[in-house]
Amino acid sequence: MRLNRRNAVKSLVALVSASPLVQSAVAQTKPASSTPSAPADDPVLEPACVMDFEPLAKAKLDKLAYDYLAGGSEDEAALRDNRAAFDRIIIRPRVLVDVHKVDLSTELFGQKLDYPILLDPAGGKNCLYPDGENVVARAAAAAKALHITNGGIQKVVESGKGPLWWQVTTGAQLRNTQTMRAWVKQLDSQGCSGICFTLDIMFVSHRDRNIRNKFDRSWGETGIPKRDARGKLPRAPNPERAGLYPSRPSPTPTWETVRELRSLTKLPIVLKGILTAEDAALAAENGVSGVIVSNHGGRQLDHVGGTIEALPEVVDAVKGKIPVLIDGGFRRGTDILKALALGAKAVCIARPYLYGLTAFGQPGVERVMELLRTELALDMGLAGVPNLAAINRKTARIR
Repeated sequence: MRLNRRNAVKSLVALVSASPLVQSAVAQTKPASSTPSAPADDPVLEPACVMDFEPLAKAKLDKLAYDYLAGGSEDEAALRDNRAAFDRIIIRPRVLVDVHKVDLSTELFGQKLDYPILLDPAGGKNCLYPDGENVVARAAAAAKALHITNGGIQKVVESGKGPLWWQVTTGAQLRNTQTMRAWVKQLDSQGCSGICFTLDIMFVSHRDRNIRNKFDRSWGETGIPKRDARGKLPRAPNPERAGLYPSRPSPTPTWETVRELRSLTKLPIVLKGILTAEDAALAAENGVSGVIVSNHGGRQLDHVGGTIEALPEVVDAVKGKIPVLIDGGFRRGTDILKALALGAKAVCIARPYLYGLTAFGQPGVERVMELLRTELALDMGLAGVPNLAAINRKTARIR
């Protein structure tokens, strides 16, 4: 073919159009297929990442509520370490792998999930947003995410539009065989798909922000009371205080409690709050279905390090017998990819979706999940791992 001016221009246009950079730019001009009905100027679409929701949430909250949400215990060292620890992990990307389709789907205890991101339990939602637990449950259902609930979402479940859900317990329902049996029977009848036993809340930690603010924990359920014309809150009936020596009226749960619970139900039992190889091994030996590596978002025992630092020893200790999940400080798709590379089956989040809840209600929670899911897919594609099975210890290294 003679290379005249017209043919040269056509060849150049074809070459440029085929460029991955141009195709990517064109693709980004199209509206996201997962939110076809959202107008382009919808403010919920403005945040570029999940942490952009934090200042929006802070602007809507009373200072007491924001400190309750964002704060940790004592020196807040564990709170900081949850984030800082990710900087010590480096992704090792592979190239020339076919990643034109990226698959995030996984299976957990026989349940198929579209992606490995779960909504962690979080107390006190009503001081952030009215009827917060049910709003989050509806968002989880819309986002097709598994929701670990604090309870009270039965109307959402009964509507037929509820999420796949696990019920959390901190041990109150496990005081004796009778209450334990009645509780698991109720969960079975309500369609619960698992039990999440939170282990690290046997005492309430010193949370300095709450103590200084004279925060009353009951406000987590009733909402923060209105301030008067001078900006003062009514006197809290039972504010958090320092210097109270810890005690409990009855014994706290033990491994025997776990074994008894296991004998009473066929539901998956997941222990949340594991940070050591020793406890991970005991969990596998005592018949639990899985564990969540967690330091309660840096809100309980301080100076325990970041959860991502504890993940490798927990994964090694269970020896593949049970899945290991993790929470604590996850804010980016790269954070999730690093955890999957170190052996986590799935990741749980709390503060990110609570920021979304506070800022925009249900659409905010859904958008946070959408952003994290999209970031994870993009990061997997860029790292040369087209599906979760392709992620392994060689996908990341520790500095």
